[in-house]
Amino acid sequence: MNASDEGQPSAANIAHSSGAAERILWEGRPPAGIRFRMYHLAFLGMWLLLVALYVRGDGGEQAPAGKGDAPPLVFVIAFGAAGLIEILWIDPRTRSRIRYVLTETQVIVEGNFFGGGIRRFDLVRMHDVEMLRRADDSGKLILSAPRRVNDPPRQLLDVYLFASGGKHYTDVSIGIDVDGGIKALRERFNAAIREARERQTEG
Repeated sequence: MNASDEGQPSAANIAHSSGAAERILWEGRPPAGIRFRMYHLAFLGMWLLLVALYVRGDGGEQAPAGKGDAPPLVFVIAFGAAGLIEILWIDPRTRSRIRYVLTETQVIVEGNFFGGGIRRFDLVRMHDVEMLRRADDSGKLILSAPRRVNDPPRQLLDVYLFASGGKHYTDVSIGIDVDGGIKALRERFNAAIREARERQTEG
């Protein structure tokens, strides 16, 4: 058991917490440790731009102190520090507290930065699973389903799409980070979705 597992419910308890006993088909976690992500690259680019603006303005010799258009040094430092905190602590901590559970009827994502919270996605509502695959067979599974009418927006983008009548508001999606074997796992998820649909049709 990892240190991050202490005090957390087991996969079986997560799957059964809705009151119905379900067979667990798969369970897993995001890759652990420090990992460089695409949005980290965007953050680094923004920080380098701030550094360049500071050096070109107040921070350099071309403009008198206080006369340039450069951002304050304290802001440049704070922005860089925030990026390091995100990469070295926030992102690894969040991933260490997340677990995924696939049952016969649903996909369950448990955990967040603070440790709690359970989100459930009914398999019968799911579209076929897509994937972003890397050369080493790791990557991300993309699961999506039509959003229920009473599902609240979860992100600022959702609020914008809802207010503007955007059609993408009708879907809710979740990404599952996989450290390896993503192609086989995608097939397992799609098979579970097909079987859930068949059971619903037979019922």
